[in-house]
Amino acid sequence: MTGFFDDAAQASLIVAVLLLLAAAAACGVQLARVEHPQARRLAQLYLEPLSVWCLAALVTHALAVVAAGNVTFFSLLVPICMGLAAVALRWADDDADEPAEPAEPPRPQQPEPLATPVRPASGSLWSRLT
Repeated sequence: MTGFFDDAAQASLIVAVLLLLAAAAACGVQLARVEHPQARRLAQLYLEPLSVWCLAALVTHALAVVAAGNVTFFSLLVPICMGLAAVALRWADDDADEPAEPAEPPRPQQPEPLATPVRPASGSLWSRLT
């Protein structure tokens, strides 16, 4: 059974690395303020799920390492550092959403004067029909 957990630990670590790289790319698009609107929208949309799934893969890796009985300092240090990196990518994206300079509050516009109503010159419109 430990062979199964060894394989699961290796596979989940590979998945976690790929998810972390994809989350880093999405965060890079956000921080670099790329001009392409579709790329920015996709990066903003997928950064949080990528980092959450990376954390889930890292927890799976850590549990599989413990279940396989291969617990060492280094085997648990790698997922902890990668998890901190995934969380840091989400915080970096939150900082990128803030505008560089605070915008001035909009000035209230003066209401336009109302037009004067037009009155018929020869009385009511209904008086002509009778």
